[in-house]
Amino acid sequence: IIHPTFLACEMSTYSISDLPIDCIINICHFLSAKDLVSFSKVCKTFYESSLVGSIWRRFSVSRWSFCDVTQVSQGPGRWRRYYIARRSVERHFDKGRPNDDYRVGIYK
Repeated sequence: IIHPTFLACEMSTYSISDLPIDCIINICHFLSAKDLVSFSKVCKTFYESSLVGSIWRRFSVSRWSFCDVTQVSQGPGRWRRYYIARRSVERHFDKGRPNDDYRVGIYK
């Protein structure tokens, strides 16, 4: 059911991409890794927001508690690439493809 006062309001021309980057980054902290990857494909602003290292570092450390954080150099998108590469290795390992295991050369 739509509230009658909502119908009386005129539609705004603002979108989520009009929010300040800090607000968008804060929204990213509430997404899952899979949703964040999808979110990053929407537009350039969302992509740049999704590169925040603290988000991907949290995903990596929570998934692989033994992960060596010294292996990941600083820079935009490094933790994201680390997470995606480790996840790829994990998928290949699950499929029993030993030739592709441990072929992750983007940690540095």
